[in-house]
Amino acid sequence: MKSLVLPLALCAALPACDVTAGSEPAAARSTTVAAQTPSRGRLVAGERVERVIAWPDPASRDERTRARLSPAALAAVAASPVPVLAPADPLWRPPQISSPRTPDGPGFGFSLATAAPGRTLTLHGSRLATLLADVGRHEGPERLRGVPGFVSANEGIVTATWIEHGAAYALDLECASTRDPACALPALRAEVEALVLVGGGER
Repeated sequence: MKSLVLPLALCAALPACDVTAGSEPAAARSTTVAAQTPSRGRLVAGERVERVIAWPDPASRDERTRARLSPAALAAVAASPVPVLAPADPLWRPPQISSPRTPDGPGFGFSLATAAPGRTLTLHGSRLATLLADVGRHEGPERLRGVPGFVSANEGIVTATWIEHGAAYALDLECASTRDPACALPALRAEVEALVLVGGGER
């Protein structure tokens, strides 16, 4: 949408600008352009929008981590409409991964769950994003995996969210004890940075 709206907005500010070269009268040309470039209007809080996925090079997959996945998990990875990330540390149990489908085909993304002594980790990746009130398009203050993101803590659960490969990711880390440093914000950031690519459906 930006590639269509921006040139027209700039054109409106320039008296001699013409976005449709030809022999039609100016009034007819502007009517034609308006009919060909419909606008869906401004997004509203709570609206879900579909993101454009930029698939990474398959050669960047971590084959050692993939080798730890069960056949069911590998099938879910292959069905995922977004790149699937997973913890590489063998201290985490081989994760359970699901990628639900809809009657029309691939679903929104994938869910991953794993555990280590005294703590659990869940990770969700989605091609859909929800516009949050008072957040909009503001970049997160954190730097996660080289991109802006958010981290938070709530009732012993620490959460990180970021956009990577065009997909929206959210990682939750929870410990048996709320005082366990393995679930402090520095540990959360370390777990996010340690995630590796294990594949995806690349549709």
